[in-house]
Amino acid sequence: MRYKIILIILFLVIITICLYFDHCLKRKQFNISQTIEIYIKPKSSFSEIIRQLESQNLLSDPLICKIYFVATGKHKMIKAGYYRFDRSLNILEIADKLLKGEIVYYKITFPEGSNIFEIGKIIEDAKVIGYERFFQVINSVDVLMELKKIDNSLNSVEGYLFPETYYFAKGERLEELIKMMIKEFNRRNGELLRKRSVELGFNIHQIVTMASLIEKESANDEEKPLIASVFYNRLKRNMMLQCDPTVIYSHYLSGNVINILTKDDLRIQSPYNTYQNIGLPPGPICNPGEKSLNAAMYPAKTDYLYFVSMRNGSHYFSKSLQEHLKAKAIYLN
Repeated sequence: MRYKIILIILFLVIITICLYFDHCLKRKQFNISQTIEIYIKPKSSFSEIIRQLESQNLLSDPLICKIYFVATGKHKMIKAGYYRFDRSLNILEIADKLLKGEIVYYKITFPEGSNIFEIGKIIEDAKVIGYERFFQVINSVDVLMELKKIDNSLNSVEGYLFPETYYFAKGERLEELIKMMIKEFNRRNGELLRKRSVELGFNIHQIVTMASLIEKESANDEEKPLIASVFYNRLKRNMMLQCDPTVIYSHYLSGNVINILTKDDLRIQSPYNTYQNIGLPPGPICNPGEKSLNAAMYPAKTDYLYFVSMRNGSHYFSKSLQEHLKAKAIYLN
């Protein structure tokens, strides 16, 4: 009889402990009045992580939390990174967050036609890294090795940072984001570029350079193959491309940002200035999007040599200088 009583008491004690433990697991920890961010470093010990949570007032039952994690083996499965807490959580919810790796991500959008200077500013504005550090990163060995997977002759990322929206983990090395952009470019265009470069008689760098000029000349996707045809036709005739965006980029390289060109601006001495030099510039002047790359790879077959803006988002295309001058008189006056 005495043993039965002891067993009943023991059973009740176990049930009480289990209920209390369950209550502690599901009980909200400290009330959070503002967003709290913590950084769990790679290879942090479990004890260090618990101390971090406790010191930031995210955990009021550290012992219960330890028992739960260790008993379930989850203490070995916590993912490193920045975590943001904007409301009170219970231990089960905290565990779920840490095990799923619900870390803080930057959402960064790079518009089509952005050059490296503009991309550097976007990254700085997103508080990922400083502007000057960005230029060190894009010239790092890691990044250049990734770039050379597209073509071994490449030595600058300009033109090969695919414009898209990217999610980048806070605390991750910027090299990983830049490599992600290059990989995306290669994934979408690498194989086709290698094929078309042989068929067109232009190397990959020249085609991407052409695409960058098309990107900056027109936002109208339908007429981009026509723009491409004009530039290819002028190259065949050994004519200067006279592409205004190359002049703007030349000024970018000299540290001068301009939006409206004057005749004096056209005189800048730069290998990128297609008003001063015959042929394509030495490299891309921006990072082109899919439509511009396709236009450079598949130009329209025309006899056009000139185009002028009609001030409505489209261009008027001409086969002769005389026709072009008439169009300029109509649309630019």
